[in-house]
Amino acid sequence: SLLSNSEVNSAFDLCVKLENLLKQNPQIVKSFPLDKFYYTYARILSYLNDSNKYSAIYSYLLSSYPNSPATSLLRRQVEWEERKN
Repeated sequence: SLLSNSEVNSAFDLCVKLENLLKQNPQIVKSFPLDKFYYTYARILSYLNDSNKYSAIYSYLLSSYPNSPATSLLRRQVEWEERKN
């Protein structure tokens, strides 16, 4: 089922807060699954049509977690979107 606008906005707000928390507390980065977090963040940005931030996160995942299942899923989504256009 699709998310409601309020659910997407709440998820986006949570991702922004979490990203800021991670930047302010780099010691917790190693204990946090960043690939899964940024995959989720990218999917939300895709839904919100924020292509600039989406592209930045996609590039980060490709360079930092090239073999992650989350990166593979996002790569497939990007390829599907490119074929669709």
